Amino acid sequence: MGVRTWTGSLFLAASMLTLPTFAESKNNRLIVRFKEGISSFAADTIHKSLGIGSSKKLHHLGAIEVVELPRGLSAEKAEEMYRRNSNILSVERDFKIRVNPIKKETGNYAQQWALNNTGQKVGKYVGKTDADINGPEAWELTKGDRDVVLGIIDTGIWYKHADLADNIWNNPGEIADNGIDDDGNGYIDDVHGINAMDKTGDPLDDNGHGTHCSGIMGGTNASGKGVFGINQKVSIVGCKFLDSEGSGNMSDALVCMDYFSKLKTRAEHPVNIVAINASWGGGGSSKAMQDAIKTLGNNGILFVAAAGNESADNDKVGSYPANYKLANIISVAATNNRDQLSNFSNFGAKSVHVGAPGEDIMSTFLNGEYQIFSGTSMATPYVTGLIGLLKANDPSLTWKQLKNLVMAGGTSLNSLSTKVVSGRRIRAADKDGKGSLTCSNQTSHARILPASSTVTAKVGDVVDFSVINIKCGEPDGAPSMAVNMGRSVDFVDPDQDGVYSAAWTPDSPGSYDFDLGNGDSVTVNVQ
Repeated sequence: MGVRTWTGSLFLAASMLTLPTFAESKNNRLIVRFKEGISSFAADTIHKSLGIGSSKKLHHLGAIEVVELPRGLSAEKAEEMYRRNSNILSVERDFKIRVNPIKKETGNYAQQWALNNTGQKVGKYVGKTDADINGPEAWELTKGDRDVVLGIIDTGIWYKHADLADNIWNNPGEIADNGIDDDGNGYIDDVHGINAMDKTGDPLDDNGHGTHCSGIMGGTNASGKGVFGINQKVSIVGCKFLDSEGSGNMSDALVCMDYFSKLKTRAEHPVNIVAINASWGGGGSSKAMQDAIKTLGNNGILFVAAAGNESADNDKVGSYPANYKLANIISVAATNNRDQLSNFSNFGAKSVHVGAPGEDIMSTFLNGEYQIFSGTSMATPYVTGLIGLLKANDPSLTWKQLKNLVMAGGTSLNSLSTKVVSGRRIRAADKDGKGSLTCSNQTSHARILPASSTVTAKVGDVVDFSVINIKCGEPDGAPSMAVNMGRSVDFVDPDQDGVYSAAWTPDSPGSYDFDLGNGDSVTVNVQ
């Protein structure tokens, strides 16, 4: 049984483990967003004026289209011409993505410390007892439900694996192998998902990374010698956008999002997609990607993203898509078997939500094998899997409640207290009202804005405040923020998700102290 640990770098992807320092655009492809309401005819007319015959329309994400540029037309020229048109909201270049493995080592099933850490040695280190997510304790409540669907955007899935076969989604609107697009969604025989790269209905993995993440979410240990995922019962639908070398394009990730959004909202056989696993990141901010993820949220889908593996502070330099300021994103850092932040993991006290096991993680691989990988890529599917388990235990939970339970239900760690928003590593179940499945009285309070406790502003500037204040799955009431000099500021929760915001505009110079409660304060020095 081959076993590998990957700690290498990748481009638009914490995908295979690390985020590289380079970014490469795909120069012959642009992502164009039109104003809402523009007709397909009008959009096609604009494309044709540039000599572009057709485009990939991602209408379930809004008016986003992917266009291939003809020979002789530079990306710079095309961008300039698109931007001149008043019907265009944005235009940006596609990004190229790469991932690369680095080293190998051996291991065995007992190394699944993330589910049950007994202090066993994993890799080079002896673990800390109970530094885990309490898998066995959670399974006393639920082992999952195949009516709950988790999406994965990655290198695909080796859906033939014995430990995955029972938990692979089957499209109820599609008849396998008949060569017909039975459900009319544009893909023939998309029984288990799609390949966005070659536009087929087969997401079979030829790299291994997506298969490994899938096993973390839903391995069944069918042979008795394999691996358990956090869900023993779940349905996983795959979308392949990275090739056998771990290389792909951002535009194909958008195709995956459009596919999942279409499945969730279709009139016949709608698919109960609860969350999407995105173990990739980097390449800079994209307006099209941000809008696409927001649309997924509008459709009730959480987007779980890897924080990245550059040992970097995401508060200072954003890693995308994890850093988009969207309510339906959960950004994930990696922890090791001693309950420490993994030395490769990115972090962010204001931008990364939780930690999860991500070092020396054993899971499924190609051709029925098993591998050990390390990275925030591995931590992310533990969070996605936990969301599936929560939904199986209580189908009435909304995506906002699911996110809050993930954050509030975790175990507080000193190693994460200044590294992630919640200060916690996820915990599926626990006692004394703790744990996401068993949460009854855990609260989580954290300031997001301002990032610093001391702020300098000018008279007339707007100073924004934002805090997370939750109790288990619910908002825990607006903080009472008093300001010296006889003034106060009121917080509001516009999305009713426990994220409260306030804006304050100083009208005179001075030093203003804001008491946010729970011992947190901010001083604004107005010049």
